[in-house]
Amino acid sequence: MIYAAPHPAFPEPEDKETLLWRYQDFSKFEWLASEKRLFMPNAASLGDPLEGTQPPGYDNWWTSIAESAATAAERETIEHNRDLIIRFAAAFRTRYYVSCWHMNPAENREMWGKYTTSPDSVAIQTTYKKLRAGLQPYVGMGMVRYIDYSIDRLPTLNMFEYITHKNQYFKYENELRAVAMHPVIEGLDKKHFQESHYQSEGTPSLIVYAPPIDLEMIESVVLHPDATPDFSAKVASLCKESGMPTPKKSTMKSTDI
Repeated sequence: MIYAAPHPAFPEPEDKETLLWRYQDFSKFEWLASEKRLFMPNAASLGDPLEGTQPPGYDNWWTSIAESAATAAERETIEHNRDLIIRFAAAFRTRYYVSCWHMNPAENREMWGKYTTSPDSVAIQTTYKKLRAGLQPYVGMGMVRYIDYSIDRLPTLNMFEYITHKNQYFKYENELRAVAMHPVIEGLDKKHFQESHYQSEGTPSLIVYAPPIDLEMIESVVLHPDATPDFSAKVASLCKESGMPTPKKSTMKSTDI
């Protein structure tokens, strides 16, 4: 697939063959294999209360330029713009649909511990190039940049900056993310988005974007270090049915996690 030039808010890795990983419990892997869709929840569902919000450091920047305004009218305009952007950021938080990937040339101990809850889990691996080619052009994709939310501001006023930056606490995640928003232009992109946009019947607040993907983009499936023979056999059967590679044993020991 030919895709558009990257948006400035989505910096690409220099090496397009950069390896990407997703660590997940079996239920999520099973859903991926059976539905052949990429599950992308909205930013408000990701678990980080700062996700997609305005950094406090940005608030301080707005305050400083308001205080330095030459006139009361200028200060009022600055404060109005600040409040408007804060409202935009809050509203967009439920409109960004995100798929998070870990950039690393190999398995990662911390990712196993953070993103899986039991030995019944796997890690899937692809490349930036394959994931980019497998998603629609309107889906932004790039590396997350990490800032100190207490003092730093975002580089521009573009609203995508809010979802492509995270607090420096999360720098160890070395994250690359794909981000979709509802296309505003009528046409094929808008139709495609609407056909991949779902609301959970059991949890109405859970709204996701789940575009179809070709599972051939998955280069390897790695079993949890403590995977049992029975679980390994179940994953192997599912991989065979769905056309994904035969699962590999982890290179790590359970004591590494």
